[in-house]
Amino acid sequence: MKLLITGATGFIGKNICQRLIQEKINFSCIVRENSNKKFLLFNKISYFIFDGDIKNLVKYMNFEEFTGVIHLASLYLTQHKKDQVEDLILSNILFGTKILEASMHAKIPWFLNTGTCWQHYQGEDYNPVNLYAASKQGFESIARYYAEACDINFITIKLNDTYGLGDTRKKIFNLWRQSSKTGEQLLMSPGDQLIDIVHIATVVDKYLKLINLLPSSHAQYNLTSFVISSNKEISLKQLAKEYELKNKVKLNIIWGGAPYRDREVMTPKCKGYKL
Repeated sequence: MKLLITGATGFIGKNICQRLIQEKINFSCIVRENSNKKFLLFNKISYFIFDGDIKNLVKYMNFEEFTGVIHLASLYLTQHKKDQVEDLILSNILFGTKILEASMHAKIPWFLNTGTCWQHYQGEDYNPVNLYAASKQGFESIARYYAEACDINFITIKLNDTYGLGDTRKKIFNLWRQSSKTGEQLLMSPGDQLIDIVHIATVVDKYLKLINLLPSSHAQYNLTSFVISSNKEISLKQLAKEYELKNKVKLNIIWGGAPYRDREVMTPKCKGYKL
């Protein structure tokens, strides 16, 4: 097995790379010229700088003889601004399509994509919560061509919320951690929305499980979506109580001090097979 990883410098990507190193699975990463390569250099991970030229990428893939792609690269925006539309399309649709096109020419057997449960607002087969989710679905729609017309096995893992040590994203636990240190008042929604939040160790375990299945599955899982779930939904308000209890802190939260977001997901309902 020899894998090609995109998005290796993100929170999930770093954890998957560290696990692959532990498991002694051979892999390399794709990065852009302006990517922060500190993590890759520190861990002595080989990487290819992609300048957008598909021909160069195909040469690299053929030379390395990869047996699979793990596509984690993504631009995540909860609510986009009008000047961010192009970045969303370039990052979440065009970049992935170029990787798929090169994978087809290099005859890579399988491509493991990463999607989001936000593609299924109110549990519908497809109803994007936001433009980010729409861009993830857009890429899946394009990928269907490669899965149907070309000899490549395309699979998607859809994620709910994730957390864990070393997470620097602007997620709820980091917001609460900062507030617990400063006593800063937080204006939050009423807090009745349910959350399905999964620890990064579980996420990585599930990726590795599927990675080890794919080489022997042939086209069995082609165009299949899998969901990683904690199997336990908890309200945001209850989650805050759990956080206070576990960390022995008191959060200065004003519940109802802010409205729910547009198209707030009150109950997470994702489409796919649970891993």
